[in-house]
Amino acid sequence: MDVKDRVVEMRLVPANELSAHPSNWRQHPKAQQRALTAMLDEVGFAGAVLARENEDGQLVIIDGHARAEIAGDATVPVLVTDLNEAEAEMVLATYDPIGAMAETNEDVLGPLLESITTDNDALEELLNTITVKRITTAPETFKEIDAEIETEHRCPSCGYEWR
Repeated sequence: MDVKDRVVEMRLVPANELSAHPSNWRQHPKAQQRALTAMLDEVGFAGAVLARENEDGQLVIIDGHARAEIAGDATVPVLVTDLNEAEAEMVLATYDPIGAMAETNEDVLGPLLESITTDNDALEELLNTITVKRITTAPETFKEIDAEIETEHRCPSCGYEWR
């Protein structure tokens, strides 16, 4: 595969000088903001905000809106690309969803999570959430399944019912 390098430079820029992309569709709930703030506080920036320079010379964020917002006036690393607006919108629309398509290797995740320690409540909450999501086996009390048990389910939002 011939990979095009679209990064033209890395700059250190005060985060509050970056412009949010007007089509940024990602919203960052309070729990995510707390976890990200804790991570930045405990570890720091270990990546970079991704941006493009518009015709006015302004750096417009493609990826990293939450990090830039949380950083405030702190200087952050920014990968400046030569993407045009259409390409930037393609990255903006697909970057996170492509990452979300990754599957979990439980044999690696378990030991990784067990090796991490933190005194930060927000990070501990995040790590516990990851642990809860990976519980996929039935508890000991559910060893036997009776297919004849009548079960009915109803969606509280739309009212759809199924058995």
